[in-house]
Amino acid sequence: MSIPYGTRYLILSCFNKNDKQFKGIKETAEKLAKAKSVYFTYWNNKKLLLNRRRVLKYVIVTGHGDSNNAGFSYKNIILKPDDIKLNTNTKLILLGCFQGEKRIKEEWINKTGAKSVLGATGESESALTTLFFLNLLNSSLSNIENWTNKWIKANDYLRPHFINFRKIYKLKNTNFIKLVQTVTNLKPIEAFLKVGEKYYNYLMNLW
Repeated sequence: MSIPYGTRYLILSCFNKNDKQFKGIKETAEKLAKAKSVYFTYWNNKKLLLNRRRVLKYVIVTGHGDSNNAGFSYKNIILKPDDIKLNTNTKLILLGCFQGEKRIKEEWINKTGAKSVLGATGESESALTTLFFLNLLNSSLSNIENWTNKWIKANDYLRPHFINFRKIYKLKNTNFIKLVQTVTNLKPIEAFLKVGEKYYNYLMNLW
């Protein structure tokens, strides 16, 4: 895997590009990658040595996080901390389930050499990851850690309702944000969700 020199934000996707669940993530990440400093690619199961890339500030990983271990896996797509070596200036943002647990974060840091790791401590939702990328598109990449923390908060807040999300996904051509409003009060996380009211088409037909 070849990463262009000068890349400051690397987005690694650990999912099949044809998986409907990740359609919104794929579309928004591709748009974000039009920026000169951003590179979006799919993980190819080959080790990635980036420890000399001092300019690389963030590596963002999306996909199915393992529930008990540090890593992402989907069928034959597997990414473990041993597979990436990073410069000590580089921060990891792990947009998958359970990768923010203390034990798992420590393994990512120890094995990749990353400066720090941000991730959700429990299950996460692809629709909320799509909203994460939409917020970056609608604001600035310099706000990436702020939006990551809001993504973590949104997952924590909405996790008890994730089972209802799956029912929403199955409804064709629906406004995801309006439907989620029928499940719970969204005020505590409305700053994160607001962008979805304008760009709701990225949140449709995810199942």
